[in-house]
Amino acid sequence: DGQGEAADVVVQVANSDDEAMSLALLEGVAKHAGAAYVHVSGIATLIDQNFPLGQLDTRVYSDATQTAEILSLSHGHLHAAIEQKIVEQSEALQTKLAIVSLPVMYGEGRGRMTPQSKVFQPYVRAVLSHGKPFVVGDGQNIRSHAHVSDASSALLLMVDEALKGELSKGKWGRDGYYFVETGESSFMDDAKETAEVLQARGLVRSSEIDSLNKDTA
Repeated sequence: DGQGEAADVVVQVANSDDEAMSLALLEGVAKHAGAAYVHVSGIATLIDQNFPLGQLDTRVYSDATQTAEILSLSHGHLHAAIEQKIVEQSEALQTKLAIVSLPVMYGEGRGRMTPQSKVFQPYVRAVLSHGKPFVVGDGQNIRSHAHVSDASSALLLMVDEALKGELSKGKWGRDGYYFVETGESSFMDDAKETAEVLQARGLVRSSEIDSLNKDTA
């Protein structure tokens, strides 16, 4: 927790599901008067693992009015358990906390560790291996997305707000849950755009979209 104690603001971007590291950083921040902890999570928290693959889930979550519901999701939801644990611990430690939930990322990052998207690039590689673009099921499931530069700007905004102290207009604690997105698209939309680009470059022969099931995806 020494690193957390030394900083005015800590942004945990390393691994959103590393509970030991996250709690250690939070405990360090708690020792620094007026410091804030920003935990970076992801919208996979909202995915219902029991919902049919490729179907459109019409539920929409708002970070303005439904933070209580988001922070009450079952632990079967990815990231949900650690998000709830961190909120509870921040309250116990009386420490300023915000959770920033990032969407599917695209664009080339400026850092050394992860310069490419962990979603789009693996999908393109899978398409090239399969021989043609594909979706799972009907591909109607919708995902929000953002360019990596926009996501980093959102995090910098949170840092700026944290440094304002009592003058901050940001929300913290159980109300300080933020989604980041610049748009949304269905799996089918993404597959069609991928098909057009790859076919134009001669990397796939057809722009036809395959529909795979859970076992063949």
